[in-house]
Amino acid sequence: MLDSSENVVPQGSFLQLSVMPQKAGNDPPGVFSTSKMETEISNMREQFLRSVTKLVESKSYNSKVFSREKYFQTIKEVKEAKEKGKKSSRDYRRAAKYDVISVHGTEKLIEAAPGEHDRARFYVHKEELFDILHDTHLSIGHGGRTRMLKELQGKYGNVTKEVIVLYLTLCKQCHQKNPVPKRGLAPKPVPSKDVDSRCQVEVLDMQSDADGEFKFILYYQDHLTKFIILRPLRAKQAHEVVSVLLDIFTILGTP
Repeated sequence: MLDSSENVVPQGSFLQLSVMPQKAGNDPPGVFSTSKMETEISNMREQFLRSVTKLVESKSYNSKVFSREKYFQTIKEVKEAKEKGKKSSRDYRRAAKYDVISVHGTEKLIEAAPGEHDRARFYVHKEELFDILHDTHLSIGHGGRTRMLKELQGKYGNVTKEVIVLYLTLCKQCHQKNPVPKRGLAPKPVPSKDVDSRCQVEVLDMQSDADGEFKFILYYQDHLTKFIILRPLRAKQAHEVVSVLLDIFTILGTP
């Protein structure tokens, strides 16, 4: 006969922990932060796509950025141009600039480089741009425009400075790392046209390093020439300062 005490599950056993109901709200650490990050990335992608769409529309045919429709239309035109026996000038331009290769069963537009497909740069459409820029930006530790351009120019033929800047304006972490300094209102200096037309006078406290009875120094500077005159003072009093200034004015003249 089994003793009833043998059926008691020891405290802290795996069985007891596995059947304990999990309280609502006790999600594993990182679940919320991961979800929040995915939402932020999704919002960034949408904002970036809107900005790039406006860029493409504003530049029309001069834009290096392809819309999805234009990208696949160009692939079709390049293939047709290469297959034609009698080519038009447009066909020659297409064949000279672009080529088409298959990557894992998907046709990709690349720069025309005969015999060097492994080194050719890819063209991408606007829907692909965000992921390319985002992955590159993270891989180089949130590098700036110059580093991103250097990293991407060897791989892609139509990733421009403009689209890189559009992406960087949306990266919150970069803005937190490099905040834009606030510019205060700085007074504009008044220019001096003539010698001794304006001057600057200051009384410097030298009591901690006095030279006998002289405990202050009068500092006089002409604004135009930056010429400086120094005079010792016994005290920081009006009659002392006036006496020294009169001596300086007899040498240089009054401002």
